[in-house]
Amino acid sequence: MTSERRLLANQANAKASTGPKTKAGKARSANNALQHGLTIPVSNDPALAPQVEAIAHKIAGHNANPALLEKARRIAEAQVKLNRVRLLRTKAKAAILSETPLPIRTVRQVQLLVRFLDRVERDTVSPIDLEMVDEVLHPRPPGSGDAVAMNLAHRVSEFARLDRYERRALSRRKFAIREFDALDVVQSHRTPS
Repeated sequence: MTSERRLLANQANAKASTGPKTKAGKARSANNALQHGLTIPVSNDPALAPQVEAIAHKIAGHNANPALLEKARRIAEAQVKLNRVRLLRTKAKAAILSETPLPIRTVRQVQLLVRFLDRVERDTVSPIDLEMVDEVLHPRPPGSGDAVAMNLAHRVSEFARLDRYERRALSRRKFAIREFDALDVVQSHRTPS
């Protein structure tokens, strides 16, 4: 049973964790989701519909029944979103490397960050890698002429957001594949040989 003191503490913590309170904070928060357009469902974007349909027909086959084709569309939508996230990550890496002039210290930070992100993509991150990029993840406070370091710190948070979108897309694709396979197995058992 939860004590009265614990209950009050939980309620106070919940009130403190409800997001931004000011108008400026709420506007900034609302704009975060629109920055890359990744929160918009792929099915709502008419420019991506042909890609989704092409992938779905490759997965299900051109003569698939509507139920199987619908499951294949879910896989295709997740794959298209995954492709978009990975393209944005590539563009962000290119933007970091194209920014000039970069002081020697910042060039080292960028190189470490790019190497670390490549290892994240290959899923081969070790504790040593995390120590190696500590300088990138915790840059020194801005001093005179250190705007590049602040930009780099912003880029790190951008990569973290893209990573969350990618994990979500991978998870959706995994579950969509499971549903497709389950339906495909059921239908193959019903079809007489």
